Amino acid sequence: MLQEKIHVGARVPKDFVDICIQKYGNMTNAINIALELLLNHDENKTDERCQQNENICQQTENIRQQNENSIDLLELKIRMEEKDIRTKEFYEQIKIKDGLQESRIKDLLDQLLVKDQQLEKKDMQIENLTNAMQSQAINIHDMLNQKTIEAPGAKQPWWRFW
Repeated sequence: MLQEKIHVGARVPKDFVDICIQKYGNMTNAINIALELLLNHDENKTDERCQQNENICQQTENIRQQNENSIDLLELKIRMEEKDIRTKEFYEQIKIKDGLQESRIKDLLDQLLVKDQQLEKKDMQIENLTNAMQSQAINIHDMLNQKTIEAPGAKQPWWRFW
C-alpha cells in the first residue's frame, strides 16, 4: 500500500539545502528524516514530561500517604489520651467505691461488736439466772429434806384431828 503524500513548500537557507542534498541525496528524504526526528524529539519530551509528572504524582502520593499516616498517628494519639482520661476516671470511681466499701465494712464490724457485747451481756444474765435457780432449787431441796426429817417424829397439832 502506498502512503498518501502531500506536497510541502518551505523557504530554507541555501546552506541547509546544500548540506541536506549532500547527506541525504534529495530534499524530500532530508525533510522526512527531519520531521521524524522532530516528532521523536517531541515524544521524548512528552515522555520526559510524563516521567516528571509521574515523579511529581509519586511524590504527591508519598506526601499524601505521609499526611494520612500522620493523621492516623494523631488520631491514635487522641484516642490514647481519651483512653487515659477514661482510665483515670475509672480509677477515681474505683477509689470512691473502695472508700464506700471500707466504710460499710467498718459499720458492719461495729455492729458485730455491739452484737457480741449484747450476747456477752445476755450470757451473763443467763448465768446469773441459772445460779439463782440453782440456789432456789437447793433451798427448796433443803426445805423438803428438813420437812421429811421433822415429819416422822413430830407431834401432830391437836386441831388436825377434828
